[in-house]
Amino acid sequence: MKPVRILMYDVPDIMSGIVKGILPVEPVCEIVECKADQVSLEAGVTEETPDMVIVINEAHDNAPSRFERLLISKPTMRVLAITPHQGMAFVHWLQPYVEDISPLSSAAMRTALLQVQGRLGMEA
Repeated sequence: MKPVRILMYDVPDIMSGIVKGILPVEPVCEIVECKADQVSLEAGVTEETPDMVIVINEAHDNAPSRFERLLISKPTMRVLAITPHQGMAFVHWLQPYVEDISPLSSAAMRTALLQVQGRLGMEA
């Protein structure tokens, strides 16, 4: 099965540690990290070609159109937006759809990852 490439974009170290503690137990995950001071989100997606992007959602903006431009450029990608202070998480994908997977938990993150893995398995 093709590995799921995950781009963690500007995720603080503590949250990055939590995500890395959850995801490596899942098979075929390849995690890449980018910081906002090094590259824009759009450039990171272009350079790393991820299947899933994990971002911190400080603005609490989960409107379906928030990641629309980015998702149009890579229609099969998913964006997992985590609102750290409220323990909420939302998965965005093109059409545009948003699915609330709150409360944020390892099970919710695995479910989002399995959606991406399932889609990749269908493409192979």
